[in-house]
Amino acid sequence: MSKLFPDLDLSGLKFEDFNGEKHIEREYTAYARVEDFSWIDEAPEHEQHEQWEIPYSTNTTVRGRLRLINNRRYTEAVKEKLRGEEGSYEVEFDISRDAFEMKKKACVNGYSKDRYNFPIAGSNQKWEIDVFKSQSGGRSEWVKIDLEYDSKADAVPDFPFPVKEVIIVDQDSSVEAKEIVNSLWESEWLKLEHSSARGGIVK
Repeated sequence: MSKLFPDLDLSGLKFEDFNGEKHIEREYTAYARVEDFSWIDEAPEHEQHEQWEIPYSTNTTVRGRLRLINNRRYTEAVKEKLRGEEGSYEVEFDISRDAFEMKKKACVNGYSKDRYNFPIAGSNQKWEIDVFKSQSGGRSEWVKIDLEYDSKADAVPDFPFPVKEVIIVDQDSSVEAKEIVNSLWESEWLKLEHSSARGGIVK
């Protein structure tokens, strides 16, 4: 049971401590096209996410997100872009089911995805791979990959599985790459049905 919210049964779940304290998050983000998904069975950690964007003003660098993990844990996150350096401040914390359901009514851009984590040996890092459904309802061949880092001087390990095509955000700034990434969020990946239909994308 959650100390803050007794109605949340978190027993048996393996998860990070979302303590509501501000910390700096720096991460590489990549979008990759995958043909062989056999690696999914080898992932030591798997979570199912329902994720929504909290539509803050477009005039701010602050972004918000609601997330339901494994249909049992309800969380909220707030991010603020750092000035003059890479990364963002992030605050993430548990909320009650009632708060999640109420806030979700005002949210936009909902997605359902499966996250597969691959810890990197000899470090406290891990690959986070998000697998989405396509508009047709099947598994999309495009996945989103995140890797948190402390310094860009550190060596980047190889992906934990082969990819056919990859776009690394902040490294590939071509018009074509931006169009592909935008099309993934807007037309490739299946959005959840919702009464709201406006707002930007929290990536």
